[in-house]
Amino acid sequence: MKNEMSLAQLRGQFIAGNVLLESLLQALPVETLRTLYARHETNAREVAEALRRANRSQEELDAYNDFSLNNQVVIGRIWRNSA
Repeated sequence: MKNEMSLAQLRGQFIAGNVLLESLLQALPVETLRTLYARHETNAREVAEALRRANRSQEELDAYNDFSLNNQVVIGRIWRNSA
C-alpha cells in the first residue's frame, strides 16, 4: 500500500523544512553561502535532467523543480542579507 499524505500534511512538512533550512543557513559564513548558492543551481539542473532521463512524470519533475527553486531562493536571500 502506498504511503499517501494529504496536501495539508505536505504543506506542513514543506514549511517545517523551510524553517529548518533557514535556521541552518543563517549560521554559515557568507562565502560558504555564496558557494552553496552556486553549487545548488548546478545540482538542481543535474537532478532535473536525471529525472527526465528516468522518464519521471511531468508532475514529479514540476514538484522537484518547485522544491529546488524554493531552496535556491532561501539560500540567495540569506546570502544577500548576510553580505
